[in-house]
Amino acid sequence: MEPTNWVLDLTFELGDQLRHNQLDMLLHRLSEGEDGWTIVQAPDFSVSFTVDLGEEPAFDVAPVVVDIGERALADVGAKSQLVKIVFVTETKRFQEATAPTIVPELLAAADVAKLLNVSRQRVSQLYRGHRLFPAPVVQTGTGVTLWTRAAVDWFASVWDRRPGRRPSGQPADSSSHANVTELAQRRLSEMADHELAEA
Repeated sequence: MEPTNWVLDLTFELGDQLRHNQLDMLLHRLSEGEDGWTIVQAPDFSVSFTVDLGEEPAFDVAPVVVDIGERALADVGAKSQLVKIVFVTETKRFQEATAPTIVPELLAAADVAKLLNVSRQRVSQLYRGHRLFPAPVVQTGTGVTLWTRAAVDWFASVWDRRPGRRPSGQPADSSSHANVTELAQRRLSEMADHELAEA
């Protein structure tokens, strides 16, 4: 019989989504200790850590792992509250993860580039430098970064692609909050008009 590996899943509720630089720092901070940490950020303002515990469930390690997670989040400037802690075997976790369910459509950088009709290098620039570009929901130590389709669609709807500078002197990729709000209100108004016309 093959040995059973155990993992510990921690879920923290956050006040806001982690930005890409916070996720990078968080991954770096956790990988300084031991390997075996995986981080997943969900669209509901929560972040989950999965820690590989090996063949023993080692329930007494939970407080230590929780403390490491809380400290790492605090170090990157995130306010967090532990909302879930689960010990599970890798086999059970795999079964749950692969069970049929409704999940959001996830996009890799190449998919985002195709959707926005830009190069992958441009996606990287937007990810690193555009304040409205959505934070990824999955980021691993091996460089896998995924976004939800809904978040990228929203960004595409408010992104001003025009080159050059705005009259205010801001770069095109630095849309002000007022401009974003105006675009969102205009889009909602158009949707409402469309629904009334169909009624």
